[in-house]
Amino acid sequence: MRHALFKLKKLKQCSFCLLASLSLFLIGNTEAHATPPPTQPLFNIYLAEASDEKITQCRSGEYHCDLAPLANEDLDQVLLQLQSSSDDSIKALLANLSGTDYDLLISSTLVKTSSERAYLALEFMTTWRGVPIDFIKIDTQQTEPSKQLKSSLLIGIKEWLVRVSQTDAFESYTLYKALGASDYINELSLPRNIGDFALSKQHLNADPFEGMLSRYIHKDFDLAVLDIYVYPLLEMQIEEQLRMSLSKEQADIKSISIALGEDALEMSEIIRVDALSKQFGVDVFAFEAKLETAFEPLFVSQYAYVKEDKIVRFSANVPMYVTDSLIPQAIGEISVPMVSTFMQQLREPLTAQLN
Repeated sequence: MRHALFKLKKLKQCSFCLLASLSLFLIGNTEAHATPPPTQPLFNIYLAEASDEKITQCRSGEYHCDLAPLANEDLDQVLLQLQSSSDDSIKALLANLSGTDYDLLISSTLVKTSSERAYLALEFMTTWRGVPIDFIKIDTQQTEPSKQLKSSLLIGIKEWLVRVSQTDAFESYTLYKALGASDYINELSLPRNIGDFALSKQHLNADPFEGMLSRYIHKDFDLAVLDIYVYPLLEMQIEEQLRMSLSKEQADIKSISIALGEDALEMSEIIRVDALSKQFGVDVFAFEAKLETAFEPLFVSQYAYVKEDKIVRFSANVPMYVTDSLIPQAIGEISVPMVSTFMQQLREPLTAQLN
């Protein structure tokens, strides 16, 4: 192992550009949904109809209600004010949500009571790809409804932002729990060490279809990395999806290597690793790539197999003759979550079509 990683150790002396290339070529997209720049627009926020509960309340005869006191133009003006907020916590949360699959539906109802008191009833429904995740109600008193509506909406959205921060509404584990997706944090079991690689950190992706990344760093060479990705199969067509998963990685590598010329990249075909497949009773597929640079060659070795209903994919920045002794140890110690309610429900119509 030490001999195989000698060239990686020398990479520490290279320029920043080479290290950046190393990161891009070997590691890929390890931190999904990184914080976008603050200049990006807010995530999707829409006005919506009042809830059935609010409509029923308004029909009781005890209240006089305006079920649509705010227009889209009012919301647009409020959102512009929100974007110019001096509150860093608000800016950070909105920036993290920008570009995600979350939507916020806001319904507003102006309610006047028999005592002539009025309040703006705001209902905030957070959804992920159309699936309800969180519901919060916020009421603001109105002394001059015609003048206060937009300012009350701004106050309400800020209060909503405070509440969702307190309840971790947009944390990955909250989404997984709400959807009934796999609990990778508690049910994914991995070895603490794989050869001379030690588990360094884990990242639960914001998208449950991308699952969890676990990163291992070599104890002597901190540029030597072994990543394990665990994520659900969309359909139970195992070989096809394993090949597709690895083919996507190959396409990414080819794109990155273009700047170095056509002859810089050597990449094998995706093959079935017969020895591993026979040893563990599952189909294991793999490929290896080598990228020549002006300094030292860069390597990537990738393997993928299916356990339960999850794809387990390894990506290492060392040659395959090094990983061939590591992957069997890792496979033998990995235990993944059982099939989730979320994926069962998604696969039912797909399975019905195939049958």
